[in-house]
Amino acid sequence: MRWFCAGLLLAAVQGVTAANAQEPVFSVKVVEQCLLANSDPYLCVGAAASACIESGGGITAVQGHCYDQELQYWNELQEKYFSALGAGLRHRDAEPASYESDATEKLRDMQRTWIAYRDARCNLVDSIYGSTPAYVACEMRATADQALVLRALIEAS
Repeated sequence: MRWFCAGLLLAAVQGVTAANAQEPVFSVKVVEQCLLANSDPYLCVGAAASACIESGGGITAVQGHCYDQELQYWNELQEKYFSALGAGLRHRDAEPASYESDATEKLRDMQRTWIAYRDARCNLVDSIYGSTPAYVACEMRATADQALVLRALIEAS
């Protein structure tokens, strides 16, 4: 009888949680506005995901969704910056007597190494926390960090 009552209570709590859940709202504008307003872009990593999670009631499924949405944003930026940096380095590599003749290859090596590091880092996070939101949040933060590193390299070159 006790197990039956506990099951009914759990079902009732889950019903209330589901009834209170809201559709999460994700907007990249949160990150974009943050980037414009702050000199330290790292302050903006996770800003859109946090707002999204709050708008959806903070439940685990919402967390995974929101982190994934921001991950896609940072991944697009990271790919854009990687391509732009690669194009600039290919141009420099083609110059006669360029001291940067292998910079394009070094960029590719760095990116491959970063992917392996990101995967190892986030696999560790997953093994510690054992949750999809923690893994996706790790990927989002690592990808944002890589995008910002590539952006800084573009600005410095």
